[in-house]
Amino acid sequence: VSDSSEEINSQKLSKKMAITLGLTGGTASGLMGIGSGIIISPILFATRALKEKLVSPTMNAIMVFTTFFGAMAFITENLSLRDWQLGSVSLDTSLSLFAGAFFGSKLGRKWQLGIHPKQRRLILAALLFLLSGAVTAQLLFSFV
Repeated sequence: VSDSSEEINSQKLSKKMAITLGLTGGTASGLMGIGSGIIISPILFATRALKEKLVSPTMNAIMVFTTFFGAMAFITENLSLRDWQLGSVSLDTSLSLFAGAFFGSKLGRKWQLGIHPKQRRLILAALLFLLSGAVTAQLLFSFV
């Protein structure tokens, strides 16, 4: 069952805008380790450039490529295997995070199907607000 207002308000994302958003998200990802989830998804939600039900799957699909190329850059940076570290990548931490993310993504997808698009936007906004507040507080208190 689709939300008719979601269908009507959704616009096609131009190739130029998609490339610009990808460049922005990719640059942020390479610079700070963030990208499609924090940069591109909110823009797509706000502009309604994609149907809301397509934003999360599309961002997950592009993360495959950005994550792979980002990981390769860090792995080949200081190519050596020692102390569970490959280049600049901590293998034991990566494997642990992968295990949690694997099961968590399945659980999140199941929950997503039962949440109205407006509620998903509110959850995303609240999460971004809390994360930005935590980072801001950390920066402010690190100068003291």
